[in-house]
Amino acid sequence: MSKRERNMRRSAAALEQESAEGIEESQLRRLLTNTIDTIEDNKTQIFDIYQNTRNEVDEARDRLAELKKNVADTIARVDALAADEQRAKQRLAEVSRNFSEHTEEEIRKSYEAVSIIQINLAIEREKEQAMRVERDKLEIRLRYLFTVVERAEHMALSIGSVLSYLSTQVSGVIW
Repeated sequence: MSKRERNMRRSAAALEQESAEGIEESQLRRLLTNTIDTIEDNKTQIFDIYQNTRNEVDEARDRLAELKKNVADTIARVDALAADEQRAKQRLAEVSRNFSEHTEEEIRKSYEAVSIIQINLAIEREKEQAMRVERDKLEIRLRYLFTVVERAEHMALSIGSVLSYLSTQVSGVIW
């Protein structure tokens, strides 16, 4: 039953009882009914916040796992490129040292190989740095979301208890 239907039924019942009970008791009943309805609505809203935040936590966890994997893959590429760079530099040093034994084409290719590897290494290091920053921000966001989930869960439970108590106590006194 929707809130609107509940309110309409309660309003109809209240009108019937109003003439028999008197205006003050009827007003008190409506006030308490409206209070309980408002608390129920707030409880529903808090539960919705809880559910949405739980979903966001799950999505953030998935994204964080993917990001950590990508960072690890990028670190492996950076390490491989750094090793390639060292080998290419050694080859270039060898070619430069024995300049007379190598053709101009071999020397140019050695320089180009080092240059290309250094460019790729710089690009991968930049990607790694950007992913690390994103990962750190996501970890901070995830900690915040966990706090929101805990608070919303606690509030929903507290409001549920209050609502149960209030409904039980009021129904015994007025209804």
